[in-house]
Amino acid sequence: MPLLLGKQIRDDVRGRLACYSADWTDSFAAGSYLLAPTVYVFLASVLPALAFGQQLDDLTTHQIGIPQVLIVTAMAGIAQSFLGGQPLLIIGVAEPIVVMYGFMYELVKGDSELGVELFLPFCSWVCMWAGLLCVLLALFGATRLITYFTLFAGELFGGLIAVLFMQQAVHGTVEEFHKTGRGTINGLWAVLTVTGIPATIFYFQRLKHTRLLTPTLRAAADYAPVLMVVAWSGLSAALPANGLEGLPQRVAAVQPWEESTWSVASRMGDVPMKGVFLAIGPAVAISVLFFFDHTVSSQLAQTGDDVKVERPSAYAWDLLLLGVLTVLAGLLGLPPINGVIPQAPMHARALRGIKQQQQRAKQMQEASAAGVSPEAAANSFAELDLNHDGVIDNAEWAARGAMDLEVMEQRGSNLIQAVMVAICAFCAPAIRQIPTSVLWGYFAFMSLESVPDMQLSNRIILLFMEPSARKEHVTGKPYAEVQHSTIMGFTLLQVSLLAAIWALIVFGGIGGIAFPIPILLLLPLRSRCLSHWFGADNMRLLDEAVYEASPYETSGTSASVVPVPAQDTLPDTAAAEGCDTSTPVVLLSDVEDLQSQNLEGPSTGTSAL
Repeated sequence: MPLLLGKQIRDDVRGRLACYSADWTDSFAAGSYLLAPTVYVFLASVLPALAFGQQLDDLTTHQIGIPQVLIVTAMAGIAQSFLGGQPLLIIGVAEPIVVMYGFMYELVKGDSELGVELFLPFCSWVCMWAGLLCVLLALFGATRLITYFTLFAGELFGGLIAVLFMQQAVHGTVEEFHKTGRGTINGLWAVLTVTGIPATIFYFQRLKHTRLLTPTLRAAADYAPVLMVVAWSGLSAALPANGLEGLPQRVAAVQPWEESTWSVASRMGDVPMKGVFLAIGPAVAISVLFFFDHTVSSQLAQTGDDVKVERPSAYAWDLLLLGVLTVLAGLLGLPPINGVIPQAPMHARALRGIKQQQQRAKQMQEASAAGVSPEAAANSFAELDLNHDGVIDNAEWAARGAMDLEVMEQRGSNLIQAVMVAICAFCAPAIRQIPTSVLWGYFAFMSLESVPDMQLSNRIILLFMEPSARKEHVTGKPYAEVQHSTIMGFTLLQVSLLAAIWALIVFGGIGGIAFPIPILLLLPLRSRCLSHWFGADNMRLLDEAVYEASPYETSGTSASVVPVPAQDTLPDTAAAEGCDTSTPVVLLSDVEDLQSQNLEGPSTGTSAL
């Protein structure tokens, strides 16, 4: 038994140590190609952190606010970059934790022995218990249950997060009508901003798929979210001053040294024994949430039809590190953190195609040295670029018998974005220039951004399509051969469960603190019941699970494997470092061979957004 205790952690450490130096050397090798993904994931970290800090400030009567959320987000990001197993995993304060802290505040507020004065010390005890439980789960190898984490539960949870994001965007917009003496004007501006930010971001992201402007200017579409946040904040500052002073409502940020929460550990002894044991209840709920959310966030950053990685996972080690960080956050009076959805998969998607961009630049140099004109090389590339957007996406690449685009696995982007968040923690005067409505608008964008990549959303659309269009909609999908009535029943079950968990959070009162429990119960529901209800063969197509995979199927993918002709490759850093890789790196042969064979690989990646 002692040898089995922590075995998965030891396996994770051995697997990731073999890749550790490659994670850093690839960061430097990527160079300027990391800029757009880093800025993108930084914005996806810092703006929700500001919004969650604002929410916590309101829910806890100013006991926890923006400085604490920014600092714990930066602290966790830096720790994950240096010590974490999966560098693609983005860690921060998640919406469910904000909800949980709201329940915890009401719990101590209604307890005569605790009261709001002991809220922060009580939270410290909750974090101590939750951190300990996470450590125990990691030591006993609970993350081996990752095989039971399928799209059924993962997308349902991701959908719940998207709904909570949109709910907060709507709630925040409504509150803008009541925050100042001129609430109507403030609220109308908020409505304009909350609808305008997603619309303008999506519009400018599509700019690179057009022939407007120049290629250089179209490349600015990679920075659409940050440009639109700056633009809408600047537009609010340009409002006429006559009669509109102080509008719109802006973020109320303070400097970290103006807070008094840092010495909360010295007050933990003030919590009565009843409170210490009462903290176990929320701690169990948080540890269950972390076990699911942290692991699924890491899983979604490594798997999926549009995300392919080569280096090994480290679920147990990352959960152990999370437990330690949770304890540290509690001692400092900070809210706990975990892997966040949709930021983690967004980070992975933003890093797709960097290797192909590097390879394309190398090809151009080789073509020039070999006497092949850059125009001829570009024309060869254009044959694959079917929609002429300057990008070889998965569909175009697969259409020519190639592999999915690869993710540049490295630690640099996570570290840099965490350092940028840390700098923001000390920039309260600048943060105070951001309208709160911009935060709600970005929440709406993140909610909508996560929807198209979900199989669940595609199946929901299928339910409302006319019969003649259904076959075309499911063509190429793994569930294309499943009867429509079965797809409809499975989809309605997912939607119903999502609605039930959401209702527990919103209308369950203090009982809503237990919402992670039904999320965890989705795993036995999937493994024990759904195959009987919908048929095992149908479930393998609708929701492939490792424990149900046929020995004749390739584990981890529902798509058939297309043979790829042998090609010359560049030296792969991970392989050179002895890192175990499960998928070979497919790169391009020289331009002349490609032209003669009329075959080319992906010369550029998808956009950082």
